[in-house]
Amino acid sequence: MPSVLVVDDEATIAWGLARLAREEGHEALTAASAEEALEILAETPCDLVFLDVRLPGVDGLTAMPDFARTAPAPRIIVMTAFGDLQTAVREYGN
Repeated sequence: MPSVLVVDDEATIAWGLARLAREEGHEALTAASAEEALEILAETPCDLVFLDVRLPGVDGLTAMPDFARTAPAPRIIVMTAFGDLQTAVREYGN
């Protein structure tokens, strides 16, 4: 069963996306920070990560290389409610 990890400090957003993933037949986990998500990925590989940009502690874009180093590396969809052009075109690792 494909698995999804939703990383968002807004509990209602994490809950809603996880619920949608489960309704579509996926296993779904949630984390409120990048650090928590990396701990989860160390124990439970996931196929897809929905990653918020603004998180407590390490922000989502800064944490992306750490997610890419997990094995197997998940696909990542970056999301934010505070989008701007600079964030949208920023490549992780730069």
